[in-house]
Amino acid sequence: MQFERDQTHPLFIRARQVCLAQNLREQKSENITSYFAREGGVCYLRIKNGALIIGLFRGAALQAEYPFLIGKGKVLRQWVVTETLDEPLFKALIEKTVVLNIEAEEKRRFRRRSKPISQPDPDA
Repeated sequence: MQFERDQTHPLFIRARQVCLAQNLREQKSENITSYFAREGGVCYLRIKNGALIIGLFRGAALQAEYPFLIGKGKVLRQWVVTETLDEPLFKALIEKTVVLNIEAEEKRRFRRRSKPISQPDPDA
């Protein structure tokens, strides 16, 4: 499992501590370790070629404000950390991702509530 390899790297250890201190739930899979808030997925962590890869599940919405985020997918963006983890920045990204998850859930709820009610057929 990737977690066993990643947990020996100091950048992974520190980023994991930040995630857990933010009360994120950890989920280990074969290739990545993901972190979730009650409102949804926040990020994943992985060490690749000696660098920490932080994948932000709603990173595309943050890319204009944080141009160092890379990727071209619909929602995911990555932050590649090679030397020192900027913890205040990482915490801010976590918080903003949680807010985006809350906003997305509220939009889904609104859409469900505002579906038109079907009218009875007057010819029936």
